[in-house]
Amino acid sequence: YNKILPKPGQGLGASGSFVPVPMAQSFVEAVKSGNIENLIQETRRYNVQMRDVIDPARFGGNLISTATNIQDEDKAIKMMSFLIENGVDPMQRDNLKQTPLYYTSRDGLNNVCQFLADQGLDVNNIDTYGQNPIFYAVNLGRLDTCKVLKENGSDHD
Repeated sequence: YNKILPKPGQGLGASGSFVPVPMAQSFVEAVKSGNIENLIQETRRYNVQMRDVIDPARFGGNLISTATNIQDEDKAIKMMSFLIENGVDPMQRDNLKQTPLYYTSRDGLNNVCQFLADQGLDVNNIDTYGQNPIFYAVNLGRLDTCKVLKENGSDHD
């Protein structure tokens, strides 16, 4: 059957357990909707900690990576704040060694980029491809995003 097996130290993989894909998918959909009440209901329904859910569509990233799908920046920040308050680590990297900051940099979500930088995400984190978030912002012409990243210490020549 389908299941997600996170790498050791990630999500449920730390304890040797797993989150079945249908269960993870219900959490993912609740986060994408931006509806915190739905997320709370899923948490109660499955009796699973939010920090232990891995998003299969986000290369094994956690629910904060999932929340980068929310294009309404205020709603995204509200969801991310809720997730952080409930133990989800904003600094967790996915299987590509990317943090949620990579997704928001590509999408030009400047307020969310600033929020994540304020949470301590490394604006100079290097992913599997040897790139940091500003590389993707530059390549996509996200000049305002580049400015936010530079103001937070990003290195890019």
